[in-house]
Amino acid sequence: LLEAISETREKTAKGTTCPCCGRFVKLYKRKLHAEMAAFLCRLVRKWRQEPRYYSTRELCPALTKSATDGSYLVLWGLIERDPIPYRNRRGGNAGMYAPSARGIDFVEGTLFVPFRAHILCGELVGFSAEQISIRQALGDKFNYDELMGSAG
Repeated sequence: LLEAISETREKTAKGTTCPCCGRFVKLYKRKLHAEMAAFLCRLVRKWRQEPRYYSTRELCPALTKSATDGSYLVLWGLIERDPIPYRNRRGGNAGMYAPSARGIDFVEGTLFVPFRAHILCGELVGFSAEQISIRQALGDKFNYDELMGSAG
Protein backbone atom coordinates (compact mmCIF):
# COMPACT_ATOMS: atom_id res chain seq x y z
CA LEU A 1 0.00 0.00 0.00
CA LEU A 2 2.79 2.42 0.89
CA GLU A 3 4.45 1.68 -2.46
CA ALA A 4 1.19 2.41 -4.30
CA ILE A 5 0.75 5.69 -2.41
CA SER A 6 4.32 6.77 -3.16
CA GLU A 7 4.02 5.83 -6.85
CA THR A 8 0.70 7.67 -7.20
CA ARG A 9 1.97 10.83 -5.47
CA GLU A 10 4.91 11.04 -7.87
CA LYS A 11 2.57 11.03 -10.87
CA THR A 12 -0.19 13.40 -9.74
CA ALA A 13 1.18 16.40 -11.66
CA LYS A 14 0.42 14.78 -15.02
CA GLY A 15 -2.27 12.44 -13.76
CA THR A 16 -2.30 8.70 -13.20
CA THR A 17 -4.60 5.83 -12.44
CA CYS A 18 -4.61 4.80 -8.79
CA PRO A 19 -3.40 1.21 -8.52
CA CYS A 20 -5.70 0.62 -5.52
CA CYS A 21 -9.07 1.99 -6.68
CA GLY A 22 -8.62 2.50 -10.45
CA ARG A 23 -9.64 6.16 -10.17
CA PHE A 24 -7.88 8.85 -12.22
CA VAL A 25 -5.80 10.99 -9.87
CA LYS A 26 -4.43 14.40 -10.80
CA LEU A 27 -3.38 17.51 -8.90
CA TYR A 28 -5.21 20.47 -10.44
CA LYS A 29 -3.92 23.99 -9.86
CA ARG A 30 -6.98 26.20 -10.32
CA LYS A 31 -6.27 29.90 -10.88
CA LEU A 32 -8.37 32.65 -9.39
CA HIS A 33 -9.12 34.24 -12.76
CA ALA A 34 -10.84 37.43 -13.96
CA GLU A 35 -14.32 35.91 -14.32
CA MET A 36 -14.21 34.57 -10.77
CA ALA A 37 -13.08 37.96 -9.45
CA ALA A 38 -15.91 39.67 -11.38
CA PHE A 39 -18.40 37.17 -9.91
CA LEU A 40 -17.20 38.08 -6.42
CA CYS A 41 -17.43 41.83 -7.10
CA ARG A 42 -21.01 41.40 -8.34
CA LEU A 43 -21.86 39.30 -5.29
CA VAL A 44 -20.42 41.84 -2.84
CA ARG A 45 -22.19 44.71 -4.61
CA LYS A 46 -25.57 42.90 -4.45
CA TRP A 47 -24.97 41.78 -0.86
CA ARG A 48 -24.32 45.39 0.21
CA GLN A 49 -27.71 46.34 -1.26
CA GLU A 50 -29.48 43.41 0.41
CA PRO A 51 -27.56 40.97 2.64
CA ARG A 52 -28.77 37.49 1.63
CA TYR A 53 -27.69 34.50 -0.44
CA TYR A 54 -27.72 34.95 -4.23
CA SER A 55 -27.90 32.39 -7.00
CA THR A 56 -25.30 32.41 -9.74
CA ARG A 57 -28.13 33.20 -12.21
CA GLU A 58 -29.01 36.38 -10.31
CA LEU A 59 -25.42 37.55 -10.57
CA CYS A 60 -24.71 36.32 -14.11
CA PRO A 61 -28.04 35.88 -15.97
CA ALA A 62 -26.40 34.53 -19.12
CA LEU A 63 -24.46 31.29 -18.74
CA THR A 64 -20.88 32.49 -18.51
CA LYS A 65 -17.61 31.31 -17.03
CA SER A 66 -18.37 33.74 -14.19
CA ALA A 67 -21.46 31.78 -13.28
CA THR A 68 -19.90 28.37 -13.61
CA ASP A 69 -16.57 29.10 -11.90
CA GLY A 70 -17.77 31.55 -9.24
CA SER A 71 -18.64 28.70 -6.90
CA TYR A 72 -14.95 27.71 -6.73
CA LEU A 73 -14.37 30.81 -4.58
CA VAL A 74 -15.56 28.65 -1.66
CA LEU A 75 -12.11 27.01 -1.81
CA TRP A 76 -10.44 30.34 -1.01
CA GLY A 77 -12.97 31.09 1.75
CA LEU A 78 -14.18 34.13 -0.19
CA ILE A 79 -17.82 33.05 -0.44
CA GLU A 80 -20.15 30.90 1.62
CA ARG A 81 -22.70 28.45 0.24
CA ASP A 82 -26.23 28.59 1.64
CA PRO A 83 -26.58 25.50 3.83
CA ILE A 84 -30.20 25.06 2.63
CA PRO A 85 -30.17 23.64 -0.91
CA TYR A 86 -32.11 25.61 -3.50
CA ARG A 87 -34.00 23.60 -6.13
CA ASN A 88 -33.71 25.00 -9.64
CA ARG A 89 -36.37 24.71 -12.35
CA ARG A 90 -34.84 21.50 -13.69
CA GLY A 91 -35.12 19.81 -10.30
CA GLY A 92 -31.41 19.96 -9.45
CA ASN A 93 -29.73 21.78 -6.61
CA ALA A 94 -28.41 25.20 -7.50
CA GLY A 95 -25.93 27.09 -5.36
CA MET A 96 -26.83 30.16 -3.41
CA TYR A 97 -23.90 32.24 -2.19
CA ALA A 98 -23.01 35.16 0.06
CA PRO A 99 -19.62 36.82 0.43
CA SER A 100 -17.57 35.92 3.49
CA ALA A 101 -15.76 38.57 5.53
CA ARG A 102 -12.58 37.49 3.68
CA GLY A 103 -14.37 37.92 0.36
CA ILE A 104 -15.41 41.45 1.25
CA ASP A 105 -11.87 42.29 2.40
CA PHE A 106 -10.48 40.89 -0.85
CA VAL A 107 -12.90 42.96 -2.95
CA GLU A 108 -12.09 46.07 -0.90
CA GLY A 109 -8.40 45.53 -1.61
CA THR A 110 -7.32 44.97 2.00
CA LEU A 111 -6.55 41.27 1.50
CA PHE A 112 -4.37 39.34 -0.92
CA VAL A 113 -5.19 35.66 -1.52
CA PRO A 114 -3.30 32.77 -3.11
CA PHE A 115 -3.32 32.86 -6.91
CA ARG A 116 -3.96 29.11 -7.23
CA ALA A 117 -5.82 26.49 -5.22
CA HIS A 118 -4.41 22.96 -5.40
CA ILE A 119 -7.13 20.33 -5.76
CA LEU A 120 -6.62 16.56 -5.63
CA CYS A 121 -9.57 14.18 -6.12
CA GLY A 122 -11.98 17.06 -5.63
CA GLU A 123 -10.45 18.09 -2.30
CA LEU A 124 -8.47 21.22 -1.48
CA VAL A 125 -4.93 20.17 -0.54
CA GLY A 126 -3.15 23.53 -0.54
CA PHE A 127 -2.46 26.84 -2.21
CA SER A 128 0.29 28.46 -4.23
CA ALA A 129 2.69 30.78 -2.45
CA GLU A 130 1.98 33.48 -5.04
CA GLN A 131 -0.57 36.03 -3.80
CA ILE A 132 -2.97 38.14 -5.86
CA SER A 133 -5.12 41.25 -5.32
CA ILE A 134 -8.63 41.79 -6.64
CA ARG A 135 -7.39 44.25 -9.28
CA GLN A 136 -4.68 41.84 -10.42
CA ALA A 137 -7.28 39.08 -10.67
CA LEU A 138 -9.60 41.29 -12.76
CA GLY A 139 -6.73 42.27 -15.05
CA ASP A 140 -7.68 44.14 -18.20
CA LYS A 141 -10.84 42.10 -18.73
CA PHE A 142 -13.03 43.94 -16.20
CA ASN A 143 -13.17 47.46 -14.75
CA TYR A 144 -13.28 47.36 -10.96
CA ASP A 145 -15.07 50.71 -10.61
CA GLU A 146 -17.79 49.69 -13.06
CA LEU A 147 -18.32 46.33 -11.35
CA MET A 148 -18.63 48.00 -7.98
CA GLY A 149 -20.84 50.79 -9.26
CA SER A 150 -18.36 53.49 -8.32
CA ALA A 151 -17.49 54.65 -11.85
CA GLY A 152 -18.49 58.19 -12.28
